[in-house]
Amino acid sequence: MLPAPITIGCKVWLGAAVTVVPGVTIGDGAIVGADAVGTRDVPANAVVAGVPAKLISHDRVQRGAELTAWPLLIGKENTARRPAR
Repeated sequence: MLPAPITIGCKVWLGAAVTVVPGVTIGDGAIVGADAVGTRDVPANAVVAGVPAKLISHDRVQRGAELTAWPLLIGKENTARRPAR
């Protein structure tokens, strides 16, 4: 395996014991579940988990306090007040 940079975007959440192989890019606002092995690029605002890490959700994670990431990881729908559209 050749050395290559790992790029981690802004506001990324990495669970405990995550492994990311060289050359992988993790997009802004992404969530990587605990013990996941990142072998491919992770898009922005995506949730990935597993060995190898697989896409669980995309574009459900929004910025701000109205929506938090933890309900996505435990499978519960967020009941927080959402901004008007």
